Amino acid sequence: MSICLALRGGADSKEVASTAPMRHAAQPLAGMRILDVGCGGGILCEALARMGADVRGVDAAPGNIAVAAAHAALDPDVIER
Repeated sequence: MSICLALRGGADSKEVASTAPMRHAAQPLAGMRILDVGCGGGILCEALARMGADVRGVDAAPGNIAVAAAHAALDPDVIER
């Protein structure tokens, strides 16, 4: 069984843009959808989301997804969905 974490860059969200300005203005991956298979703690997912991508991370270990979700919640530049 695989567990999933979905993130998107904050630039597309009016709610995030109004409460936390993006630290990274460049969004070279805006509009791209990326699947990170074996995402582990989600570090790559977060970086891709900060660059504007809509990212889905999948991992077989629920503990890894829990770590990824907890870490992503601390980053104002990404939104967990």
